[in-house]
Amino acid sequence: MRTTEEKKEILQKVVDFLKQGYPVTGKGSAAELAGVNYVTIYNYLRDLPEMQAEYQAAKKILQASRRASDKRMGVAQKRDYLKKIIAYIADGCSVRGKHSAVLLAAKDLNLPIVHWQTVFVWLRRDFKDLHDTYRAAKEARKNYKLREKAACGKITS
Repeated sequence: MRTTEEKKEILQKVVDFLKQGYPVTGKGSAAELAGVNYVTIYNYLRDLPEMQAEYQAAKKILQASRRASDKRMGVAQKRDYLKKIIAYIADGCSVRGKHSAVLLAAKDLNLPIVHWQTVFVWLRRDFKDLHDTYRAAKEARKNYKLREKAACGKITS
């Protein structure tokens, strides 16, 4: 059984790890690094309601600064991925299809390929600032000369 001070200390470690961008659960998570189980964190938060606000604020920060982990991309990687996709669209590629901007960007950045609809979810939900850039690239793609010189057919793998 841990004392209240020990619980506060552990929760503070978890909050600090969350602010650094570590995920809440999973491999390499804030709970694992603090040396406790994920369920233990919530039990401690129930015992110490004064730490709940700080924990929730850290989780909110985490949403905008998540690091890459085993099964998910970090925010910075998603942003770079979207910028590369938008650049290929501006050069004449489409978002969908066998030789799409999504496939080319994934190959260039050595990232996992995402479904084309995921790109639109990211633009709508997470990266609203890139949405206008995407629209401008889409309009530029309509230029027939761009489609003729598009680099979309250059996938060799």
